[in-house]
Amino acid sequence: MVVENQRIDILNRDGIIEDLFRIVQSASKNKAYCPFALEGAWGVGKTFVLEELEEKLEIEVNEDTFDNRYFVFHYNCWKYDYYEEPAIAIVSALKDKVDKELLKELDGKIKDSWQVAKRAIDGMAKEFVKNKIGIDLVQVYEDIKEEGEARRQREKEFDTLFAFNSTLDAVRDQVKELAKDKTVVIVVDELDRCMPSYAIKTLERLHHMFEGIDNVLLIVAVDSKQLEQSIREIYGDTVDTKRYLKKFISFRYKIGVGETQKSVIEKFDDYFHAFSSFSEVDETLAEFLRLSGLDVRTIEKIMEKCKLIHNLVCDREVSNSVLLYEIMCTVLEYIGLNSKDDLKGMREYGRDLYWVPDINLATYGYLDECIGNGMLQFLKNMVSCAEGSTVYPMQHKQSINMHPEGKCVGYMDINLSHQKKLRFAEETDDIKYEIEVCKDFNKICKNIC
Repeated sequence: MVVENQRIDILNRDGIIEDLFRIVQSASKNKAYCPFALEGAWGVGKTFVLEELEEKLEIEVNEDTFDNRYFVFHYNCWKYDYYEEPAIAIVSALKDKVDKELLKELDGKIKDSWQVAKRAIDGMAKEFVKNKIGIDLVQVYEDIKEEGEARRQREKEFDTLFAFNSTLDAVRDQVKELAKDKTVVIVVDELDRCMPSYAIKTLERLHHMFEGIDNVLLIVAVDSKQLEQSIREIYGDTVDTKRYLKKFISFRYKIGVGETQKSVIEKFDDYFHAFSSFSEVDETLAEFLRLSGLDVRTIEKIMEKCKLIHNLVCDREVSNSVLLYEIMCTVLEYIGLNSKDDLKGMREYGRDLYWVPDINLATYGYLDECIGNGMLQFLKNMVSCAEGSTVYPMQHKQSINMHPEGKCVGYMDINLSHQKKLRFAEETDDIKYEIEVCKDFNKICKNIC
C-alpha cells in the first residue's frame, strides 16, 4: 500500500538522480558558480527527479564541519508567478524555505546554519521593501527607450531603476555571505508552465541575482523546444536561441521518457486491487507501457481514467484479463488519437481498435509509424499466443488460450474485431460478465477525453 505523500518512481530514474548528485558534488568541491539545465519534454518527470535530488542533497553532511553541506532552495516559478517582478518571487521562495526549516526539530548546529540563512534572506527582502520594488521594470525601461528624452526627465522611473540595481547588488552581497560556508543550490522548476514573457524575465533575473557568485549552483528544469519558442516570441524569429540560452546555462543534462517499471502497480494499487491475481500480468503491463513511449504524466492520466471508468462499469472483483484489456485499449486509443503525424489513417487507429485482435490478418498502412515497430511485434505475438489449438470448422474460429493475455485478446476479439475469429470453449457466467464489463468500458471510454 502506498504511504500518503510517498513518491513512487514508475520510470526508474535512480540512475539519473545519482548522476545529478555527482554533478552537484563535483561543482560544490570546485566552489564555482555552476548554472545547468535538467532538460526534458513536458511530462517526463523532471519535477520528480528534482525533488528526489533535493532530498538526497539535504541530508548530505560536510565531513569537516559535520553540518549540512548544502543550502537547498526550491523555486517553483508557477507557484510564485503572481509576483509581477520575478526577483521578488525568487526571494519569497527562499524566505519560505528558511521559515519551514526553522520550524523543524533539528540538531542545534544545523538549526544555527538556517538562522544564518534567515538573516541573509530577510536582508534581501528588506531591500525590496525599502526601495519599493515591485513594478514592471522591464516595461519602464521599454517606455523610456520609446519616448526618448521627454520620458527620461521623469525622475520616478529613473529612481526606480537605480533602486532596483542597488537592490540586486545588495541581494548578491547577501548571497555571497550565504555561500561562504555552504554550497547554495537553487532548484528552479515549472518554468515551462509560465507565460513566455514571464519565463524569459525569470531567467534574466536568476542571471542578475546569482551569476558569477562562487559556490552557487543553479539547476533549471527546462523544455528546450518550448523555451526556444518563448524566446522567439519575445525577440523575434531571427534571434539565435541557443546562443541566448548559453548566457544562463553552462550545460544541459537531458532525460528521456524513461521506461515504465512495475512500480506503476504500487502507485495505482487501489485500481489494481480491483482485479484478481493482478501480479501475474505485471511483466506484460510493464513491457506494454514501456513500448508505448508515453511520458509519466500521460500514463498517470490514463491510469486515473481507467480507474474512474472501471468503477462505473464494474461492481465486483474481476480477472486480470480485464485489467489488461482496459489499460491496453485506453493506451492504444490515446496513441492513435495523438499521433505525431496528422494522417487520417493513424487517427482512425485510435477511434476504432478493431485492428488489435485482427493484427495478424492484414497489413495496415502506417500502423508501424503510429504505434512503433516494437509495439507492433508485441501485439502480434500476444494475439498469436492467444489462439488455442482447437478449431471450430463451421464457425471458422479458433479456441482461446485461457491464460490472462489469451483471455484479454478474446475479449478484444468479441468486442472490437470486425472479423471475429476467436471463441471461448465455454462461456461461464464470470466470462459473460467480464465481456459486458469490457463492452461498457469501451462505450464510456469514447466519451471521456
